[in-house]
Amino acid sequence: MSYRRNYGIDFLRIITMMMVVTLHVLGHGGVLGRLERGSLRYMLAWFLETAAFCSVNTYALISGYVGGNSKPKCSRLIMLWLQVIFYTVLITFIFTLQKPDLINAFAWKRAIFPVFTKQYWYITGYFGLYLILPYIHWIIEKMTLRQAVFGGGIGFIAFSILPSVLQTDPFNIAEGYSMLWLCILYIVGGCMKKFDFFVNWDKRNLVLLYLGAVLVSWGSKLVFDVTKTKDSMLLLNYISPTVVIMAIALVALFSKIDIVNRKLLKLISILSPATLGVYIIHEHFLIKENFINGISINYAKASNSIMMLFEIIITVLGIYTCCTLIELIRIKFFKALHIEEKSRMLDEKIKSL
Repeated sequence: MSYRRNYGIDFLRIITMMMVVTLHVLGHGGVLGRLERGSLRYMLAWFLETAAFCSVNTYALISGYVGGNSKPKCSRLIMLWLQVIFYTVLITFIFTLQKPDLINAFAWKRAIFPVFTKQYWYITGYFGLYLILPYIHWIIEKMTLRQAVFGGGIGFIAFSILPSVLQTDPFNIAEGYSMLWLCILYIVGGCMKKFDFFVNWDKRNLVLLYLGAVLVSWGSKLVFDVTKTKDSMLLLNYISPTVVIMAIALVALFSKIDIVNRKLLKLISILSPATLGVYIIHEHFLIKENFINGISINYAKASNSIMMLFEIIITVLGIYTCCTLIELIRIKFFKALHIEEKSRMLDEKIKSL
C-alpha cells in the first residue's frame, strides 16, 4: 500500500474549512434567521448550508485518512496545544487593551485553559481523541476487511440512522459535538485509507452520491418546514446518515483527484497546513461575538437572490483569507523560534524510554 502524499485530500482540507466558515457566516451571521420561510432566497441559502453541513465530519475523516497509518507523536499534541493557546491568549490580550469591559476572569480562564474549558468543542474532542490514539491505531491496524464492513454497517445503524430517526441520544454523541463521534469518524477515515472501499467507484458516481445526499437533506428541511410534522433539522446534524454519506463521498472523491499543476500544488502545500488556524481564529468567542455574529443579517435585504449569494461568498472568502494570512504568519513565527524541533525532542526522549 502506497502512502505517497495525496494532494487531493490536502485540497479537500482547504475546501472543507471554507465550508466551515460558510456555516458560521450563514448561522452565526444571522442571514438564515432573517429570510422568509419558503422564499427563493430561503431555499438557496439553506441549500448552501446543507451542502456545507458535512464539513466538520469531512475534516475528521481526513484526520483518520491521513493519520491512520502513522505513529502518534507527543510533539503533535504539544504543537496543537501551543497553536491554540497562542491565539486564545493573544486575542484575549488584544481585547484587554482595546475593550477591557469585555474581559473578566472567566475570559482569561478560557484563554489559559482552552481545552478544558471547551473554548473550541472540536479541539477539546480531538485532544481527547489524541490521548487514546495509540489504541485507535491498533484497532485500525488489526481490523480485517470483513470486520470493517460489518462493524461499519452496525455502527452506521447504531450511531447514525436510529438516533436520527428516533431522535434519541443513547450513546451521548451530542449530535456529533463529542469526542466519541470524532473517534468514530477517525476510525472510518483510517479504514477508508486502509481498505480503499471506493477503488472501483468513478468520480462521477461519487459526485452524484454527494449531491444526492445533499438533495435529500435539503429536501427534507423544506418539506418539514411546510408540513411541520417533524423537526426540520432531522437530517441536518452531524450524525445524520445523509450528512455522513456526504462526508464519505467527498473524501473518496478527492482521494482520486490527481493534481499535477505545480503552481496549484505549491499553493495547496501552503494553504493546507493553515486550515485549522482559520477555525481557531474566527471561532474564538471574542472574535465570534464581536465580528462574526450578525455579519450577514443585512444580506437578507439584498436586491436579489444572486446578490445575496454573492455577498455571502465574498464574506466567506474574506474571513478565510484574513485568518489564513494570520495563521501563515504564526507558522513562520513558530519556525523562527524552532518550536516544532524543540517539541520533537520529547518524542526522542519518549522513544528512548
